[in-house]
Amino acid sequence: LTNLLLHLVVAIVTPLFLSVFFKLNNNQKLLTSLIVGVHPTSTAIVGLTFQRGEPLMFIGLMLTLYFYSLARVKGNLKYIFFTVLFFFLAVFSKETAIAVMPLLIILWEITRKEENKKNLILLSFVLGFMAVLYIVLRLTVIPNIWGTKAVNLSVSEAIGTRVGLLMRWLFMLTTPLKPTLSDVVPILKITGLASITGILLLVLGSIGILKSGLKSEYSKFFI
Repeated sequence: LTNLLLHLVVAIVTPLFLSVFFKLNNNQKLLTSLIVGVHPTSTAIVGLTFQRGEPLMFIGLMLTLYFYSLARVKGNLKYIFFTVLFFFLAVFSKETAIAVMPLLIILWEITRKEENKKNLILLSFVLGFMAVLYIVLRLTVIPNIWGTKAVNLSVSEAIGTRVGLLMRWLFMLTTPLKPTLSDVVPILKITGLASITGILLLVLGSIGILKSGLKSEYSKFFI
């Protein structure tokens, strides 16, 4: 029940997150929540107890960026408070947020250059301080940086496996089929069909970004 409630919150919050990048009307926001709510890829997150950190992190990340954008545009201190609060939630739910949040912020900053923005130094200092504090506390309690032993892969296998995993997720996101619950990742070479297809899609997407411009709706959607 807890996982289901968290997933419902994710579905409700997603339109707020997307509104940071896109102009959505009420019907589009409702449709977004419905798609996120019923999409088959949510099966594992809702059905498995140990996946509880995923929706908590997503909620934290989306609301952090939402309130970050408000703090940068409107400059109100209450938005800075909520930015810090939800970044705290995201990081302490899953440390992946430390890597993902800066990328989302950079993407927003690049695509919203034209606005008169405020509080950059204050927000950068506070969020950076929180990230460093978490890293220090985490390494104090758990000195190991990585919990599992890395698999030695060739350059071809390292690239092919990552591209193949990306294609696997894209397939799950764009089809109504129930996804596999297995965490097993097959090792692929760059010469494999899945790898070549994925690389071609990335190249075509990059060409589309260059032609349409970084601030276009297409570019923000693809990124």
